[in-house]
Amino acid sequence: TGRDHHPHGFTVWLAGAGVKRGTIHGRTDELGFHAVENPHYVTDLHATVL
Repeated sequence: TGRDHHPHGFTVWLAGAGVKRGTIHGRTDELGFHAVENPHYVTDLHATVL
C-alpha cells in the first residue's frame, strides 16, 4: 500500500458521494497495529469507490 508504518491498521477519511457522517467501521488492537474487527484492505476501498 506504500505505507511503511502500521500498514494493517490505519484511518481513512472520506467525504462526499453520500458517505454517512461520523461512521466508525472496525476496530484495531490496543496499539493500533492490526485490525481486529471488520478488517478490510485498501483494494476493498478502491473497488467500492471506483
